[in-house]
Amino acid sequence: MPTVLLVVVAALNGRMDLEANLTAAATVAQQYADHAPPAWQQQRIKRDGQHVHMTFLSKGDLQLLMQSGMVHVQAEVWEEAGATAPDPTDILAVSNSIALVLAKLPRCWDWVDVGTGFCKDDCGESVFRVVLWPAAAAVRKKLGLPAKDFHITLGFQGSDVHSKAKGLTSLRAAPSNAASQRLTTEAFLLSSAISADAFPLYQDSMEQVTSAALLGSGENEASEVDALRVACLFYGRVKRFDQVLASSDRLLQLQSGDETGCRSRAFALVMLSRYEEAVSALELARSQLHTLPPEQHAVEHARVLKALSHCQKKLGAGYPGSATGLKHCLAEGVGKANYPKTPHLPFSPGINPDDTRVSDCQNLLSREVVITEKLDGGNCCIKADVESQRLQVFGRTHAQPAEHASFSAVKELAACIEYDELGDVEIFGENMQAVHSIEYGSLTNYFYVFAARRSGDWLCWDETRDLAKRLGLATVPEVFRGALSEGELQGSLEQWQMEPSALDAKKTPEGFVVRHAAAIPGGSFAECIGKFVRANHIQTDESWKRTWKKACLGKEMPHQVKAVQADGDICLYTASGDLALAFPSGHKQAIVQMTVSPMQDEYVVATVDSTGVMRVHRLFVRPRRGPQEQRRRVTNPDEEKCEPAVTSLHRNAISQSVVLKYTAMVVSPAWPAEILMPNAASCINAQLFDPCSQKDPCRQMQVNGDIEKARSAQEARGHFNMPSPRDCKATMLQGSGTVQVTDGSP
Repeated sequence: MPTVLLVVVAALNGRMDLEANLTAAATVAQQYADHAPPAWQQQRIKRDGQHVHMTFLSKGDLQLLMQSGMVHVQAEVWEEAGATAPDPTDILAVSNSIALVLAKLPRCWDWVDVGTGFCKDDCGESVFRVVLWPAAAAVRKKLGLPAKDFHITLGFQGSDVHSKAKGLTSLRAAPSNAASQRLTTEAFLLSSAISADAFPLYQDSMEQVTSAALLGSGENEASEVDALRVACLFYGRVKRFDQVLASSDRLLQLQSGDETGCRSRAFALVMLSRYEEAVSALELARSQLHTLPPEQHAVEHARVLKALSHCQKKLGAGYPGSATGLKHCLAEGVGKANYPKTPHLPFSPGINPDDTRVSDCQNLLSREVVITEKLDGGNCCIKADVESQRLQVFGRTHAQPAEHASFSAVKELAACIEYDELGDVEIFGENMQAVHSIEYGSLTNYFYVFAARRSGDWLCWDETRDLAKRLGLATVPEVFRGALSEGELQGSLEQWQMEPSALDAKKTPEGFVVRHAAAIPGGSFAECIGKFVRANHIQTDESWKRTWKKACLGKEMPHQVKAVQADGDICLYTASGDLALAFPSGHKQAIVQMTVSPMQDEYVVATVDSTGVMRVHRLFVRPRRGPQEQRRRVTNPDEEKCEPAVTSLHRNAISQSVVLKYTAMVVSPAWPAEILMPNAASCINAQLFDPCSQKDPCRQMQVNGDIEKARSAQEARGHFNMPSPRDCKATMLQGSGTVQVTDGSP
């Protein structure tokens, strides 16, 4: 319900009204005008005119502020609104400063129309719409004013009533189902978004919104379920555990197994010291945690384990379930199985007699896949051990923790991870501390994550990478992400096995692993993954443990761009998998390079179609140096002092504006000359993109050679719409700005 508010000061009666002229407030007043008799409506119009209003400050409020000198109002209240602390003796200055504060109200927390209210006193009767407005209530608290019942007057008889409450207690009927749903949404936003510091300002309003949502949801079960979930969250935050228990019991009565209800009830029982009941409730809550987002799952799982441990201590050894059932609950879901054997792809050359092979790739390639380099290391797993309450490191077998000296580096990594951080997730990776068949020259870590499992199911690749990053762990090099046919996959893998490994420019890879990018159910593992191993790869046996050699850590290699030729289309992929670009056949391709530091380069890929339209796309790589006729490095005398110009973007983040800090050069034999793209110097806010384009988020930029004269945003836009690049020559735009780039295909 968007609201456009105009702040007016009624000098005659000394109040500040929030006038909603031709806005939602006027719509509400018109919609429910018949709730007040016509004569009552005329009384209001005679007093207020045609416009409706909500009073924010009454005459008494203004007098209170001025008499107090507003010494209790924090300076931040005015600074956040861009206002100055007013002279408390100047009513106009006070009103203007407060008007600026009101203009900065959070738009996301607009007022909510709850229902029609009625009240009367000895002087008159009044009909109005009850309004809940948390943001405005928070401003009043900041100003040190008492709570106020916001409302929209529909009409009155005699004189308007000011001595009675006009809040929820004055409602003629419960809020409608639509109002209840809006209130529930508002309550959820407040509960989840308000910080601990700001919570005292919003607590009363949150309670009102929650109560109103519950009040209006009685006749609609779905609405009541949503309102009860919000009530559980709110009452838990204010530590009213008896109300949490009552709300969660009702919620579970309506919807058994509800995750919020189970978790809220379990923690309420713990806080109410009902430990025996809490144990079974916590067991149930834990079984529902899989429905949560990954990051929240880890946090809540740790809370449940902590609560179970607390219950165990309180119940003591005499409790029948403490030694067996409770221990089983803590251990439940933590996988004990080894990492499954990965089947070979049909065309994998390095298959052994005891290996399995998939008959075809139809199921594997039926959806988006991720291809990673298969590293020559030892299978390793980090997971929580419930008994010791710490993380343990396992080798290929999970019967007991790994004891060999070659696992010491991984154990050191595991020791740096908090027990609660991992929760019930098992991290699988390659232990690279010992040299096997390939001695890599550019190892940067001794442990490279390639998979993660929770409750028997394998996490999607994005979640696996995010988890590894959060824990400070490296992941195996990603070569490709996207969709391929079986023929394209075979051709690409056979080509890539001849190229250098991501961990050693002088060595070729052991092979590659192809898996679904999405999550993989435990029972479908063999259908959703396959490996390609080079021919004649030497498999090490147990004897290496007696004479093992420790691998040396080296300098990270620049990432390489890998190309796939598919049906005439040209595809570029980074070895790290941050980006995959496909250029349809008929496009001329060129590489635009920005030098940002001695160690890392950021690329932008430009394509030019047959009509001369150029599109610019961001490519995040650290590439190997190519021939000068293909790529030319743009040097910068101050480059060693410079920070990277562009940060890494997720591959799905389309249409991101990137500020180019350095000259970016396009070199392509397909063009008659070199083109220098915008150098970041002075052309402010030159947005070279078309936000209205439905087909391509990047503006179709057409460039010619006469752009060095551009000195303003208007000139830049004009020159970048010139008709053809055929007559271009080496020129440079002496300016700065943002170039819209994408990481999707043109």
